[in-house]
Amino acid sequence: MGRKYGGGVVGSGRTGLGQLTAKSFISGLVSLLSLSGCHRHTQTLNDTFPTKQKQVQELVYQIYENFVSKNTEALEKMHFFSEKFSKFDVMGNDLLDSDKTKHTEHQAVAEFIQEFRFDRKKNIENLKVSVFGDTAIATFLLHYDAVLKNGQNPKGILRSTLVFVDTDAKRSGEWKIVHEHFSMSPAMP
Repeated sequence: MGRKYGGGVVGSGRTGLGQLTAKSFISGLVSLLSLSGCHRHTQTLNDTFPTKQKQVQELVYQIYENFVSKNTEALEKMHFFSEKFSKFDVMGNDLLDSDKTKHTEHQAVAEFIQEFRFDRKKNIENLKVSVFGDTAIATFLLHYDAVLKNGQNPKGILRSTLVFVDTDAKRSGEWKIVHEHFSMSPAMP
């Protein structure tokens, strides 16, 4: 037979008002656990995480300040270079991995760019940071104005997306870039 539970007999297959089968008990428990997980998940999706948002916003500005000052060591530390890292650059259609990204960024700073003009208020427009717990997505328009070593002066706008993860959940705020995507913005009127 079954065990008594809540006035009914669990496992007996008999149900009725005040009786509970093992199957319906487990089903109810799973539903309850699912709902609590959904609530937590929805809360993470809807929370704005203002402190984390500010951390990532500041990091976006620091990235470009390091690029302007040609501080490749600091730039490298801002990335989480691993097998999971990826980048779509404005030049070419290839998906870049960690090694290729390091190479192209060092090459751009060392060989091509003589000067990169940067002003926090002018160069990064429409910065939006969305935080989902330990993951953040920063999207913005990057207005660039560079002087290359060959004398050219490219200017334009890049649509930019950076994906960050907080690599130290215990302390929070150790944000690293795990994905980058840059594309040319359509010509402005």
